[in-house]
Amino acid sequence: MLVPARTSHAALALLAIGVALASACSLNSMGERSTADAGPMGKDAAIDHVGDAKAKADAGDGCVPKTCANLAALCGDISDGCGSMLACGTCTKPETCGGDGMAGKCGCTPKSCTQLGAECGKVSDGCITTLNCGGCKPGETCGAGGPSKCGVGSCPPTTCAALGAECGMAFDGCSNMLDCGNCPGNLVCGAGGVANKCGCVSETCVSLGLECGPHDDGCGGTLHCGGCPPGKTCGGGGEKNQCGCTPKNCTQVGAECGNADDECGGTLDCGGCTAPETCGGGGVDNQCGCTPQTCSALGFDCGSVPDGCGGTLDCGGCTAPETCGGGGEANKCGQPVCVPKTCSELGADCGHPSDGCSGTLDCGSCTAPLTCGGGNNPLKCGCTPKTCGDLQAECGSISNGCSGTLNCGPCPAPQTCGGSGQANKCGCKPKTCAEVGCGSQDDACGGTIQCPCPGTQECCSGVCKAQVDGGGCP
Repeated sequence: MLVPARTSHAALALLAIGVALASACSLNSMGERSTADAGPMGKDAAIDHVGDAKAKADAGDGCVPKTCANLAALCGDISDGCGSMLACGTCTKPETCGGDGMAGKCGCTPKSCTQLGAECGKVSDGCITTLNCGGCKPGETCGAGGPSKCGVGSCPPTTCAALGAECGMAFDGCSNMLDCGNCPGNLVCGAGGVANKCGCVSETCVSLGLECGPHDDGCGGTLHCGGCPPGKTCGGGGEKNQCGCTPKNCTQVGAECGNADDECGGTLDCGGCTAPETCGGGGVDNQCGCTPQTCSALGFDCGSVPDGCGGTLDCGGCTAPETCGGGGEANKCGQPVCVPKTCSELGADCGHPSDGCSGTLDCGSCTAPLTCGGGNNPLKCGCTPKTCGDLQAECGSISNGCSGTLNCGPCPAPQTCGGSGQANKCGCKPKTCAEVGCGSQDDACGGTIQCPCPGTQECCSGVCKAQVDGGGCP
C-alpha cells in the first residue's frame, strides 16, 4: 500500500531519505546552478556560459540569446540558441533533471519494494511516497536480517542521532518512522541537498526581480540571470542586474541639428541651423549645410539671382528680340506682352474694331435709325441724312431718315406729286369716259380718250342721246 508523506519540513527529509536512489544535486526554484554545487561544469563554466551569451547579445550579431527562464528549463545544460550553452542548474534530492521523463524539468521516478530490495516494513519509493513492503513470516522480524530484511531475532531500532538526522522523518531501520524534529529559523529540512539536514533555501532571479548578470542567492551561492538583448547591457540603465541603456547626447551621436536617435529607443532634439544653412541641407543627415541652387532648378533663363547659400548665380542673357524679363516674368527671356484694348479704351460705341493684339472686339450695335459710323463718325452711333435722290423722291416732302424733312419740289403740269398713286413720284391720272362724256375727249394727261355711246345712241356734244327719226342728233 502507498502511504503519502506529510507536507511539513520534516516531510522534506522523508522525501529525500532514499539517498542511494537519488542523484546528488542542488537546485534553486528557478533551476539555476549555485556556485556551491555547479555540477561537473563547475562555477567558472556556469559564469562563462552566461558571459558568452551576453557577449553575443552586446556584439549586435543579430542573435538574441535565450535564458533558462525563456526556455522554461529548470535544470541541466541547454543551448541559448546563439551558439553557447546555458547552465540551468541541478535538482533537489530526490529529484533529478529529466527524472520524470521531461527534459529540463526536475522529477523523480519512484522505485518498487523489489527494486529497493526491501522485503518488509515501510520504505521511501525514492520520491514522495512511502511504500509498505509487507511483513515477515511467523518467527521472523522485519529488520532482524538487515534494513527492510526479514530475519530471526529482534530488530534494534536506530535513533535520529545515530542516523545523523537533524530534522524530518527517518526510518528506524526496522518498521517504524522516527520524527527528528524541525529546523530552526528560516532553515528548511533537506534544503541544502542533504536528507534530514537543515539547509538554506536559495533565492532565484525571478524571486529577486533580476533580469541579468550574477547575484548572491542568499545561501552563499551565485545566481546567473543571463544576458541582455541587443542595444541593452546589464546595468546599462543605472540599475544593477537590470537590462537597460544609457541614452547618448547629440554630441555623442555626432548630430548638429534635427531629431536623432539616442540609441536607446528615444529621440534627441539637437536644435536648428543658422540661415542660410538647414539641417541636412548639405546632403548629410543631422548636419547643418546648404546646397546651392542652379539656374535650371530655379527655372531661370537669364540675369543674376541668389543661389540660396549666400552666393549669386549668373543665368546668362537672351537672344534678340527677346530680353530678360521682357515677357513680364523676372529672369525669363521674352518679348513685351501685348495687352488687348477694350471698346471703352478705344472710345468705340459700336462695331468690330481691332483690339490691337490681332484680336477683334465686339462693341455692339446701334438702335435704328442710328447706324455705326453714321454722320461720318467711326465706331459711334449716328445718322447720315438721305437726299431726294437717295430716296428716289421726285417731288413733295419726305423724311431725310434723321428726324429732318426733305422738299423734293413740284411736278411739271399736268403731272402732280403722287398723281400716279405713288408717293413722292410725279404722275397724272387720266380721266375716264364716265368723267368726260362721249366722243373723242382730252384725258387731262396730254392724251385723248375715245368714249362711244351705248346701243343706237348718238354722241351729241359729248352727251349720248337717242337718235331722231332718220338718224342723227335731235
